[in-house]
Amino acid sequence: MQDIVIPIVKTSEEAEKEWNDLPVEFLWIDGNHSHNMVKLDFDLWFPHLIEGGIIAFHDTFFHPMEGPRKVVIENIYKSRNFINIGLVGSITFAKKVSNNSLKDRLRNYCALLLRYIYELSFKFTHGLKRYLPKSMKRLGRKILRKKF
Repeated sequence: MQDIVIPIVKTSEEAEKEWNDLPVEFLWIDGNHSHNMVKLDFDLWFPHLIEGGIIAFHDTFFHPMEGPRKVVIENIYKSRNFINIGLVGSITFAKKVSNNSLKDRLRNYCALLLRYIYELSFKFTHGLKRYLPKSMKRLGRKILRKKF
């Protein structure tokens, strides 16, 4: 495993300065969640990610800090350098390409639109629970328990 994964206990800036230009096939970004720091991580390490490599960001979905989400929207969904964007739990991932096609960009924008719809529906349904009277909550639970 040590020839595949290189654990580095340093800040992104320190590690990147000492990086010996080994190609990065999988880039995991999960550190400080402020927008500036996530953007810095992306800007520092994106050039090292090989074409066909995978980038993944943690906490891109409903995290109190919006940094990862904003960087993903700005630099992944709206970029010409990524295809096959996906969202699993709070992790957004994509495959790096040198230049995506018009079809890929349209697919990325459709994926972004679906993400926005999902976020809105999630906020609506989970936020609404707080405001429902107890009787409505009980009724909802009864309906959900019924087998149709």
